[in-house]
Amino acid sequence: MPVRTARATVTVLGVPGKPVITGFEDAVQEGGKVTLTCTSSGSKPPAKLHWYRDQEEIQGRPDVVESNPDEPTYTVTSELTLTVTRNDNNALIACAVDHPSIANGDKRTEQPLSVLFSPSVLIHPKSDLPREGEKFFLQCVGNGNPEPTAFVWRRKDGELPPLAKVDGAFLHFESLNKSDNGVYECQADNGIGMGDVTHTLLVQDQQDSDLFIFTSTLLSSSAFPTFSPETSVLPTTEAETLPPPSSSSSSTTVPTSTLTSSSTLPPLTSAPSTLPPSPEIPTTSLSNALFPDLTLLPSSVPARTPPSPPSSSSPATPSSVPRLNGVYTFTGNPSCTYTNLTMV
Repeated sequence: MPVRTARATVTVLGVPGKPVITGFEDAVQEGGKVTLTCTSSGSKPPAKLHWYRDQEEIQGRPDVVESNPDEPTYTVTSELTLTVTRNDNNALIACAVDHPSIANGDKRTEQPLSVLFSPSVLIHPKSDLPREGEKFFLQCVGNGNPEPTAFVWRRKDGELPPLAKVDGAFLHFESLNKSDNGVYECQADNGIGMGDVTHTLLVQDQQDSDLFIFTSTLLSSSAFPTFSPETSVLPTTEAETLPPPSSSSSSTTVPTSTLTSSSTLPPLTSAPSTLPPSPEIPTTSLSNALFPDLTLLPSSVPARTPPSPPSSSSPATPSSVPRLNGVYTFTGNPSCTYTNLTMV
């Protein structure tokens, strides 16, 4: 029986080592270029290298593959050249290995970039409303790599005030005065470059500041008005209806009524024997109709008094009530003042 043979090829994968990045030894100045090199050895077949800035992939030079003389594996090298800005400072640059023997991302090395740049400067005042006679300071804040350590204070329109003291990043005023008004400049230096900024100081009068605060308090409190009892409008407690106007005549006569005046009036024959209880503010629909916007205060309404017996003087009996343009007019004793009318 013939013997059958078969051939099989076994490929042994070489697991690549963790990549090593070089080129971070020295910081690079803003606007300069930096070249980084990533190297991974021991891979079979040759591994592939990828560059990343933070989480974004960036393109480097093509991989360079070299075989190792003492073993059947390969060393792969890749280079990346960057022109850096201050925004690249502390950015993470990563090199990752791609190979069939490992999961994606298992072999990855990352390092932050160090970029040197001149400071950007801001001035922070102690308060936004400097007042005369108060202690005050200006603080110069610089953001650079490295951080600025040298500060210079100047006044645009002349010398610094005699009572102003420079303390590094601070300019102190022991007691503000109107003569301190002006434009102040701070210059910060970190050895890489210099940055400067200006600030305008305007000292306020003590009275103006107090008035500003007082006015602000008044405006905030006036947003919630309050009402006193004297200004409140009380509802009508007794509502009477006017008799319908007659179509046959331009005037009509009130058949039965009760009049109360500030003088003594005789009772009418048709008036009731007892007066109804007096409300706190007596009103009628007639007075409401004539004076819709009139507000009666309790202190302005005279007290209601019971009628007195008839006297020998002429009675104050109201005459006919002509109706003009929908308004009823009463005529009677001119010495009487009618303050209330009740229609029955």
